[in-house]
Amino acid sequence: EAEIADLNGQLERLEQAKARKARAERARSKPVEHDVCPWELLIGKTYYITETSQVASVPHAATGPFAERRGELGNLLGDAKQLAVSLAGMGHTANGLEFQSAFVKFDPLSGVDGDFHFLDGSGRGRPRGTHALSAKRVFSVPITVTTEMAPMSRKRGGGGGALIHMVMPLAGRLEKLDFFLDVFREVQRKDSNVFLTVVYFGTDGLDDARLLARKKMMKLNTDRPLLRILQKDGQFSRGVGLQYGTKSTMRWPSSLKQEDALLFFIDVDIMFDSGTLLRCRILSERGKRVYYPMVFGQYNPDIAFRDAEEPPPLSGRVGHNYTSGFWRAFGFGMACIHYSDFIANGGFDLKIKGWGAEDVMLYRSFLSQHKVAVVRAVDRSLFHIFHEKVCDRTLSVDQRRMCLGTRGVSEGSHEQLAYVLQG
Repeated sequence: EAEIADLNGQLERLEQAKARKARAERARSKPVEHDVCPWELLIGKTYYITETSQVASVPHAATGPFAERRGELGNLLGDAKQLAVSLAGMGHTANGLEFQSAFVKFDPLSGVDGDFHFLDGSGRGRPRGTHALSAKRVFSVPITVTTEMAPMSRKRGGGGGALIHMVMPLAGRLEKLDFFLDVFREVQRKDSNVFLTVVYFGTDGLDDARLLARKKMMKLNTDRPLLRILQKDGQFSRGVGLQYGTKSTMRWPSSLKQEDALLFFIDVDIMFDSGTLLRCRILSERGKRVYYPMVFGQYNPDIAFRDAEEPPPLSGRVGHNYTSGFWRAFGFGMACIHYSDFIANGGFDLKIKGWGAEDVMLYRSFLSQHKVAVVRAVDRSLFHIFHEKVCDRTLSVDQRRMCLGTRGVSEGSHEQLAYVLQG
């Protein structure tokens, strides 16, 4: 026991030194207004935060990406309550202290700070007062969990991992397909372990799409199959298209058949590179993890580059800054998933028609079933090319709300839109 107490003491002193060093480093740097970590507010069971992004610009109860943060807050709150009881002295119990509110700060350099306020209800029918307590959960030293080395191919242009099956639904939009195939061809030069399946709805433009694909792929001078275009009848539905392309495994060329294929769901208005494919392989693992990359959405070039003589070409709009675009935290359409995990999870909800919602439902399904971990991360090489969005009134209420919301935040930053409104 003495040895354990000594180790705990050493760890505590190490964490205190680390926190002092972090504060000193911040003090030496030239301060700017955004250096301050904002305090967040918890009242009762409602957790309010302030987000500076356009998606969530007002305080709101934390859900979704803030669920883990709230879980950490719950642990700290429990510890704070027990500590308040011990400090309050005789006659106090945890049931006698009613939580009122807390201010919490998540500092990425040091840990979690909390100022907690409890109402003391142990005074026989009337409150005796309030207890204020400050607590801190300091980040500990890093611990090695696992190490792994994956062999990389030395063959030039041969790629460096498992074959990726990209699946893309499409209806018309041949100009976009033209640009996408240029991107796909350039990626093929660096990483040939990728195959594209396009599920084309209807027949209008189908022959032109197939002719365009043949011309683009001929320039690679290879006999290997690189892509295929499957025809699908009926009204366009992204979920239906992706599911159809995924389940048509028997029509994959024999040289590409695998026991369990790695799928990459993608759209025609997405730019990517070989780095995206590398992260797709690394961050998705059969039976363990699925990868949901966050895409950087480009603003309307007519607004983002309104002061330029003309917008730069698409290849020149790949920077990450607040004037060119934003991280599409609300989008879950791009995903790297193994076929067996996709099937085990039930696939897409095929009752959803038209634009939107199918990706969110699949994402939520993975979260709720707890069979595989969901890796959600920004991907520096994934860009959503701006295009005019039409939100059809025949969409469901939820789908149209999502469509209009996406349309609104994709036009430009608040500052840029203000200039447009002011003329």
